[in-house]
Amino acid sequence: MRLRALLAVVVLLCSTLAAFAQIQVGANAVNNATIQPAGPRTGVNGKRFFNIEGNNFGNFASFGVVDFNAADFGLLRPIVDIVGITLKLYDAPAAFSANGRVRFWLSEDTTTDIEPGTSPLRWNATALPDGVGTQLAPLHLLGEGTYTKGTAGDLFTYSLSLPAGAKPYLLSRINSASRIRLVVTPAEDTVAATYAGYNHATIPPPRLELTLIPRPATFNIRGNVQLGDFGGDVTQVPITVQLRQDGAPVRTETLYTDSSGNYTLANVSPGTYDVAFKASHWLRVVVSGVVIHDADVTGVNVALTNGDIDGDNEVTLFDFGALVAAFGSVPGDDNWNADADLDGDEDITLFDFGILVRNFGAIGDE
Repeated sequence: MRLRALLAVVVLLCSTLAAFAQIQVGANAVNNATIQPAGPRTGVNGKRFFNIEGNNFGNFASFGVVDFNAADFGLLRPIVDIVGITLKLYDAPAAFSANGRVRFWLSEDTTTDIEPGTSPLRWNATALPDGVGTQLAPLHLLGEGTYTKGTAGDLFTYSLSLPAGAKPYLLSRINSASRIRLVVTPAEDTVAATYAGYNHATIPPPRLELTLIPRPATFNIRGNVQLGDFGGDVTQVPITVQLRQDGAPVRTETLYTDSSGNYTLANVSPGTYDVAFKASHWLRVVVSGVVIHDADVTGVNVALTNGDIDGDNEVTLFDFGALVAAFGSVPGDDNWNADADLDGDEDITLFDFGILVRNFGAIGDE
């Protein structure tokens, strides 16, 4: 029994992991700026290039701001977790390019203007070596990387880490399809990292790639439950529905049908299930091998056999005894037993005995 239970847990875990499968998405930058002592770099090269230069470069010292649009990820479902961040930058070497380390930050300030001529941002030479100072705060450090001068178009892939305190913010930006702003700063005064900007003519733009876990897609199971030998209001009869995998219950829910016996079990994760139906004085019926893949499942129909007054999933002499004890009663009587009112007419009579006799000896599914 312990082995069976363990196997059931393993199967459930695998199913859960499958439902929370990772996806990879990416988007190119929609804007960038190179922030120098006098403000963002002007002219067409202010957007075509994305330069990160330390204090050794005087008036050309700079940090970079690059914006991405989360809507460009094309996500169809909300995201529940972020498990990987990669920033791709492409080399746009110049004569002054110099090897060195750079730092990467996530900024929660996505509204400060980064356009030349109107932006308040400035390189701060006293904020060594990053140059940002208190601008664009709060900033979350995502890590460091190395720039090594090569040839035009060489790819730098920077695998970043996301601090726990920054994850809720980034999740909110992704799920609201909002702007995501990264800041790249020099990690030492001697570096001059020269990357291509978002609208460079021949070299690819900065690209942000994320590994995400979306909220799992869920679907509905629909069908019909017929309550055998019952003339009462079926919409008032609670029906217990249990989803099982490898014999182990993974979800139990009480639902009600409409007047025709139709039901919907909502928000079922993909998987293969045995679906068990049980109502108060009816026997259990199990429908095996219901497969949920990428759409709702319909036609999971059952007909429940009446007569299980004591709820042991069999129609036996114990049920006969319970019916005898309640015979002739109506609601409000001391010996009234709603479960013995098999036909639902609020009067325990020979009609209820007839149902019990007809189904005597029946046993429900386990």
